Parts: sequence; C-alpha cells; structure tokens
Amino acid sequence: MQNDDPDVRLMIAFQAGDEAALPDLYGRWAGPLFRYLERIVGNRAMAEDLVQDALTGANREIVQR
Repeated sequence: MQNDDPDVRLMIAFQAGDEAALPDLYGRWAGPLFRYLERIVGNRAMAEDLVQDALTGANREIVQR
C-alpha cells in the first residue's frame, strides 16, 4: 500500500535511512510551526527554541521506531 501523503513518505524514507528526507521535513514544517508558536507565545526567540525542540524530538521519535 502506497501512501500519498508527502509528509508520511518523507518520515518513512527517513526512518529507512534516507538522511536527505530530514531537511525536506524540516523545510515543510519549520516555517508554519514557527508562525503558529510565535503567535501563541508572543516571543520570536522562544518560538525559535520551541520549533527546534519540537523538530528535534520528532526526529528522535522517528529514529527510535
């Protein structure tokens, strides 16, 4: 069964060892996540830190599976 969701495909590729998929995932999610978090916390630096923490945590979870 093939998944048509590009994010799922990228996560599966990264989990399978395709390290080139990680920058693609980051590129797709860092901007939208940053804008969302900046609106919520009202602080640019804190939003940047939260994005980094979230994406690092996601990376760790993908690798462990």
